[in-house]
Amino acid sequence: MRTKDTLRNLLKILNILYSGGYVTIKGLIEEYGIKDRTASRYLNEYLPDAGFSIEKVGRKFRLANKNPEITGAIEAIENFAKEAGFYNDIKDFIKTIKQNSLSTYMKLHIENIGDYIENVNLIENAIKQKRMIKFTYDNGYEYEVKPLKIANFEGYWYLLALDEDKYKTFHLKSIKNLKFLKKSFEISPTFLEKLDNAINVWFEPNKEPFKVVLKADEWASKYLKRIPLNPTQKEIEKLPDGSIFEIKITHEMEIKRFVKSFLPQIKVIEPKWLDDKIKEEIKEYLYK
Repeated sequence: MRTKDTLRNLLKILNILYSGGYVTIKGLIEEYGIKDRTASRYLNEYLPDAGFSIEKVGRKFRLANKNPEITGAIEAIENFAKEAGFYNDIKDFIKTIKQNSLSTYMKLHIENIGDYIENVNLIENAIKQKRMIKFTYDNGYEYEVKPLKIANFEGYWYLLALDEDKYKTFHLKSIKNLKFLKKSFEISPTFLEKLDNAINVWFEPNKEPFKVVLKADEWASKYLKRIPLNPTQKEIEKLPDGSIFEIKITHEMEIKRFVKSFLPQIKVIEPKWLDDKIKEEIKEYLYK
């Protein structure tokens, strides 16, 4: 029975990952009623050992890439389930994963940087070696920056960097004439950890985060649990028809567009000024 439950849980996780989503240790514990150690093994041992490339981003885990050996791994799980006599219990999950691996995953709206891979590799090396880089941006200006991370926000790829100790984001494919410099730099690990909380380009790491409380209906709650907006997100209250979530952000634009895209399933409870602002903007749109 334990083996069957484990396989079923792993297939559910794969279904989420192959749909482009994230999972967290805490989320798996709550969803499947398992221990912290078991959830950690799912993501750090069982799936990687089976050939699935799992990447950790902050507290979230996602599918790093589409490994060509994954199809074989899925078939191995399928055959094992047949031999163990419980294939009928998990065949729907296997079917969904196979469909997602061939279709849904390919439909993700993520900017293609395949033709920019040489510059990406150079930036990655500069980040690892803590070496500064120089480039021309599409605004015509030349920058000499400390590269920190490469991030994907809302489908677009960005370089997160410090320009004379001022935090900036640069659209990756808008970077031209890239050069690797001999100048090295140091960066605080604490500052780098802050970047994991970035939801989009509006994130401001040098600002004190403020709390936002959201009320989500049952459907939106499932979405937020599956794909947390950032590592600070937590469920603070369960309701009969949904949940109350708390999250910390540094700029109102980190959350406004998200809330608007989920109306009326999500509502801002705190701070009141943010709720009022969203309502005013919607009213302006409707009556303009």
